[in-house]
Amino acid sequence: DIIAERGARLTGASYGWVFRFDGKLIHVASAFGVNPQGLEAARAAFPMPPGAGSAAARAVRDRRVVNIADVRAESDPEYTVKEIAEQAGYRAILSVPMLRDNQIVGAISVTRPEPGAFDANEIDLLQTFASQAVVAIENVRLFNETQEALEQQTATAQVLQVISSSVADARPVFDEILSSCKRLFDSAEQGILLVGQYGR
Repeated sequence: DIIAERGARLTGASYGWVFRFDGKLIHVASAFGVNPQGLEAARAAFPMPPGAGSAAARAVRDRRVVNIADVRAESDPEYTVKEIAEQAGYRAILSVPMLRDNQIVGAISVTRPEPGAFDANEIDLLQTFASQAVVAIENVRLFNETQEALEQQTATAQVLQVISSSVADARPVFDEILSSCKRLFDSAEQGILLVGQYGR
């Protein structure tokens, strides 16, 4: 959300968009300043594969800046998102790819109601910001992974502690495993199926 907002403000645009690429499809990750009709139109059009279907799809496909002065005048029949522009109320769009280790992870797009290409300074600002945004996204991803790994290690340590104090009775161990599963996976129900000597 912050990336969408800052991207728009940096370039003097009215609206900001962040798109995430999962390796196959492009998804709308966030939007700033966009009205409900525009968001609904975007949800209907995405996810979409890289291609000519939108400015973001082109930026992801080609790994380059896409600067469309007037979406209404776009003549490529494969450009399929004019409905989003009409509903959201924009005509000009600038989209820049987000790259991490030379891998495309998404795109940032900014739009404004007035037709006219974004200038070189606005393009440079958004490209620089996109590079910083990728670093921020990567930091969040690493933090979440570290958090998950820590939770898993804590759960394992707790199970091992119960095992060491309940050598003769397996039930407390099973109870702790179920308790750990509930915390790790936020599940409403848990169960353990036993085979062999415990299943008899």
